[in-house]
Amino acid sequence: VLAAPAGAAVPHVVQPGESLWSIASDLLGRDASPAAIGREVHHLWQLNKDRIGTGDPNLLMVGTRLVLR
Repeated sequence: VLAAPAGAAVPHVVQPGESLWSIASDLLGRDASPAAIGREVHHLWQLNKDRIGTGDPNLLMVGTRLVLR
């Protein structure tokens, strides 16, 4: 197993049932406020809207590779 270089983006592969909200919530941890999660959702959408390809931040296709940072 090769480790990613420091600072390298590790993609997240969308799993069934996931949303940008659930991914953002997982990234920020259980103590994150809804406002913080909302900001992270917006950030994830901006980073990945071309990868998501649906034109809708609420519709993710299983198997889509997202950049998290």
